[in-house]
Amino acid sequence: MLPAAHIPVGISTQNCLAWSQDGELALAAGEEVYLLLPNHNDSQPWNHVRFQVNRFTVDEWPWPEPASFKDMSIGEEQALVTVSAIAWSPCGLAKHRRSVLAVLTSNLLLSLWTSYTDPTDPESWERVMIVNYSLIPENSTTPQKQSRTSQRIRSMAWIPIYPEHAERQTPFSTRKWGVFLMAITDDENGVYFVNFVSPFTGPSMVWDVQTLLYKRLALAAQPKQRPSLLRLKMSENRFIDRVTFGTWNSGEYIPVTYHTSGDIYHDTLNLVFGPPLLATVEPVIGKIDNFQENEVQQLRMTSYLSPPTLSPSIEIQVQELKKTYGAEHKLGLHVLSRIWGCASFENFSAVCITIHPSRSIEYSIPAEEFANVIFDSAHPEQGKFPWQEPTEVDESMARQTILGTILNGTTLEMSNLSDLDIKIIYSALCASMLTESLQQPRYIQLWSGILHLLKNNTGIDLEAEQMILKTTSTKSHDAKQQIVDVVRRTTELRGKACLLSSSTKHFLDHCPICTEAEEPKVICFESLTEAYCPQMHPFARCALTFLPITEPGFSKQCATCDREYLNERLHHEILHESNLPECPPSLARVLFDKFDVCPYCGGKYRD
Repeated sequence: MLPAAHIPVGISTQNCLAWSQDGELALAAGEEVYLLLPNHNDSQPWNHVRFQVNRFTVDEWPWPEPASFKDMSIGEEQALVTVSAIAWSPCGLAKHRRSVLAVLTSNLLLSLWTSYTDPTDPESWERVMIVNYSLIPENSTTPQKQSRTSQRIRSMAWIPIYPEHAERQTPFSTRKWGVFLMAITDDENGVYFVNFVSPFTGPSMVWDVQTLLYKRLALAAQPKQRPSLLRLKMSENRFIDRVTFGTWNSGEYIPVTYHTSGDIYHDTLNLVFGPPLLATVEPVIGKIDNFQENEVQQLRMTSYLSPPTLSPSIEIQVQELKKTYGAEHKLGLHVLSRIWGCASFENFSAVCITIHPSRSIEYSIPAEEFANVIFDSAHPEQGKFPWQEPTEVDESMARQTILGTILNGTTLEMSNLSDLDIKIIYSALCASMLTESLQQPRYIQLWSGILHLLKNNTGIDLEAEQMILKTTSTKSHDAKQQIVDVVRRTTELRGKACLLSSSTKHFLDHCPICTEAEEPKVICFESLTEAYCPQMHPFARCALTFLPITEPGFSKQCATCDREYLNERLHHEILHESNLPECPPSLARVLFDKFDVCPYCGGKYRD
């Protein structure tokens, strides 16, 4: 049985749970969002994180002027700003191929939240965008003077990504992980279908949203015999309070439904990929077309109001919670439970439940409120979450894939290598000498071509490396330590030779700590994971480029296996090149673009 999570928060809305594709569980908790993040390195399954979402600056939420009678509301500008809906985006919209959390608050503002560094740090979560003021209906003649009702968001839902819509084999594709679409409804019963882009999905360096389609839905009137004035007025102001999507049919269209009070509308949504729909915006390469509206379907959902059916495992835990609550508050069996939301992840399901008195008035303060998240699995014998299971890593296979990417035929065709590319290729050469699986004659010809490429780009003779490469291919497995010593001595001599050379190109890094030495100390290559200068100053090696990480704070880690990598978004050479769209991609950019998750275990990075 999976352990339940007891969270000291009060729930603010129905459907309060949202579970991402990475296993991150979000809970709508009043003025806060409470996160249960997978804990990969501890016996406890969750990291608990909470952050407030009710704080807005004047620029984010301008002070509203007095409204006309047509646009007036019951006071969203005076709302307590509690969370009314949450939803995780598909993976790939945020940094390190993570998901973005969409939060709709009771003041009818929709904002996007993400963490740029470590998601387990509450201070790292920040609002990156407010969607309301970017919504512009198609054919709008006065987008700057839209009515307030068109900027009040009532509901939202992410559109699932169809796998074949992603271009994962195309380097630097704006659709590498798909197109991030969302349906949004406003106070005028208009439905927006929008496309989100971020600094991590293409050449755009900002968060942006573009309206692909706007549709105003005409809700059917609900006839009533002799309605009261209040009911008559309320029937004229019905809203789409929920949007849901089905599954893609061969990637061509997807069904969408709109839920109102008593009615369900459904449409068919087609996604047509271009040539680009809008040539001025590179990430937008599709349009939503063929919007087919059907008549309203009147359904009687008697089961919606009936008591929900829980699995036996969850029912047992609920009864145990009720029994404990009754004993603590001396209520006996006069206890009831309330279900606030459900969510699923792979073969797991989660239910949020609170416990209350059934025959007395409940007096409580926020500090005494508790929510219980109960978990269940489709396999009853499974007592752990997937991230608690040991991860099997084939290091040799992953390393061979990395070296194959660095030293493929495309690399041999590069004519203008950057300084960083030269260091990466030379480090890969040293790594291959220490890798048993590459001690084969068939690699000699390839590496000879690589050394010839380095010579042409640097003007430095590399005959010593050619001789060592031939010697390495004939060594036996028992001579591995001897090979390590040879590589270390060779790289030490190569570093000294580069210092005496007039060439500005260097193959190896120098120790930044030994700055007072008369002669800079070269960091030799003798290990795939660690690096030392002659004064034994230790450095970690990037698990992808095999370069030493010599500057503090310029690395990122795998959240699963804790391997350390260079942070390409902080490296000045890669950062400068990424700001030049006309510049052809370097080997370093290609490498970091391909391995945007840990190549050893598949885990996500964290800064």
